[in-house]
Amino acid sequence: TTKNASIEITDSSALSHRRDRRALREDAMWQSRLNDLRNYKKEHGDCLVPNRYKGHRRLGEWVQTQRCLYKKSLLRKDRMEALEVEGFVWCKPTFTFQNRLLEFIAYREIYGTCSIPANFPTYRAFGYWARDVRFDYGKFRKGKPSRLTLDQFEALDVEGFIWVEREHLSWRERFLQLVEFRKRFGHCNVSRTRDCKSLAHWVEYQRAQYWKHYTGDKSTMTRQKIEELENIGFVWCLRARRSG
Repeated sequence: TTKNASIEITDSSALSHRRDRRALREDAMWQSRLNDLRNYKKEHGDCLVPNRYKGHRRLGEWVQTQRCLYKKSLLRKDRMEALEVEGFVWCKPTFTFQNRLLEFIAYREIYGTCSIPANFPTYRAFGYWARDVRFDYGKFRKGKPSRLTLDQFEALDVEGFIWVEREHLSWRERFLQLVEFRKRFGHCNVSRTRDCKSLAHWVEYQRAQYWKHYTGDKSTMTRQKIEELENIGFVWCLRARRSG
């Protein structure tokens, strides 16, 4: 009886030891995936790893698993807190085209340009979206299947979306375009209805920055830019021009 009891204790101890080792391996693997997620966040600016992320397919699957465990209240509290520190999103958001279009308009108003770099630092997911849109546009022009429709391409085009990144121009280059526009049409009031949508947005941005400068707010406008624009007959307030 004593011998049997001794065997049972030994077996129980061995089983407990195996469980501890398994738990340690699981914790190490979980921590490794968390580090992978941190690296993804450094590169992309968020924790929204696609399910089939090409750079690390198992990371996408692991992220989905954490969401499922959380939804079923099976995720350990310490792991939940560790993920939330990184800005983990428990319910993956669905971005509609309209959401992105509004983000693009807001980006244009804030930065004064329609050029969105793929590695846009403060919101990389937005930069990657712009890159994908350009890719889809190239497919669409070649008659290949695209994720966007003609109406969606036209909506972006109306807002001045830059289809080829080389179209991004400096202030001086835009100014020279405006000089040429004035020579041709006799004024600087570029309309969005003409074939100069990007220039029209640039002109609108100059007016917005002028009034910020005028009221003492932070602005990209300078005294030199104001003088150069006024020398070619630039009108800061269209209403005043029309009423006059």
